[in-house]
Amino acid sequence: MHIIFYPAHATHLKQFWQSGLSGAAFISSFLLVMPLIVPAIALACLASNFLMWLIPPARRAMNAEAAGDYEMTFRGANFELIKWGGIASGVAFLLVLIGAATLTNLR
Repeated sequence: MHIIFYPAHATHLKQFWQSGLSGAAFISSFLLVMPLIVPAIALACLASNFLMWLIPPARRAMNAEAAGDYEMTFRGANFELIKWGGIASGVAFLLVLIGAATLTNLR
C-alpha cells in the first residue's frame, strides 16, 4: 500500500536487501525488522478500541453486544490485548536483539 502512495520508494527494498546477500545476513536483518510488526499491531488494536470508546453510540452498541461477557467489554478486551500483546512484544523484542547482535554487515 505504501508503494501506491510513494512509488519512488519501490526501489528502497533493494537498498536494504541487496543482491548477493548471505543467508545469515538475511535472517539477522529479517529478525531486526519483522518482529516489530507485533507491537505495532497490538498498539493499533488498543488505539482502535479507544477511538471506538470515544463515540458514545458505538460504545453503547458494543456494550450491548458484549451481553455480559467480560472479555468482550472495553475493559476486558483491552486487558487481553495488553496481556497478550505485552507477551508477544517481549518475545519480539528478544528476536530484535538477537537480530541486532548477529548482524555484522548486509553482505
